Amino acid sequence: SKASARWTAARGAALWAGLAIAAGWFFRAELQTVLRPLSEHGSGLAVVVVVVASIWILWKLWRKYRFEKLARMPHIAVDELLKLMRSEAPPLLLDFRGHTLRAESGYIHGATLADYDRLNEVVRDWPKDALIVTVCACPKGAGAVQAARSIMAMGYVNVKPLQGGFDAWQAAAA
Repeated sequence: SKASARWTAARGAALWAGLAIAAGWFFRAELQTVLRPLSEHGSGLAVVVVVVASIWILWKLWRKYRFEKLARMPHIAVDELLKLMRSEAPPLLLDFRGHTLRAESGYIHGATLADYDRLNEVVRDWPKDALIVTVCACPKGAGAVQAARSIMAMGYVNVKPLQGGFDAWQAAAA
């Protein structure tokens, strides 16, 4: 009932607050030892914290910018890929999901299982002008984009990551 749920929540809150107060009382001498230098050098420490946080944020923004720049390449939509797979000349499809993900979520019919480390071995005999589609389950398709860039660097001219990655593939197959 609602009353017992409120009582349970109240007991949990009291326990949480009580433990925090007890910890403060128990470690009061240690807290004073830590707080004394902070009060003496607090403004300098605040400047250091702000500088470090700013550097970290700028680093993250720079990495995001680099990835977005790298990911600016033509992608292929799932519906277009499905249509092409039913054609007389289906695209060559590379599945970069790991063994565990493939075992859990199933295989993509017609896809070649690929590993980033052995990419050259997988595509070596493929025609340089064939459509190659890369698929992964990485956030924002990062692995598929990276693989597509690597394959294009090998001289292949028509390589596209799957837009939306394996999640989009799975949604279209359902």
